[in-house]
Amino acid sequence: MSIIDPNLLDAETISTFLEMGNEVIASLVDLYIDNSTGEIENMVQAARDGSMDNIKKVAHSLKGASLNMGASAMGRLCLEIERNARENNLEGVREQINRLSGLLESTRQAYLKTYA
Repeated sequence: MSIIDPNLLDAETISTFLEMGNEVIASLVDLYIDNSTGEIENMVQAARDGSMDNIKKVAHSLKGASLNMGASAMGRLCLEIERNARENNLEGVREQINRLSGLLESTRQAYLKTYA
């Protein structure tokens, strides 16, 4: 029986993935985590450069990938980053980007509990 953390994952999306089998979801999660790690690194660099346009683009991309994977908390944080980037709130963006890596790790752990 799977345990879905509603604070981190969307139960409906995850239930759909679980129907595909554990091997499929494990591959999808690994790909999502790897890609997200790279996207977070891109956002960190864009924040160092003060490039709000790049931050918006990467946050938007990561938001979509997160929501497609049922990582709802990641999607919500990326939406906040997008909003702050649109408002040119670099301090807020940097604080939120700093939270992303920890949230990604929590999301990874929640996935593991779900399909383990």
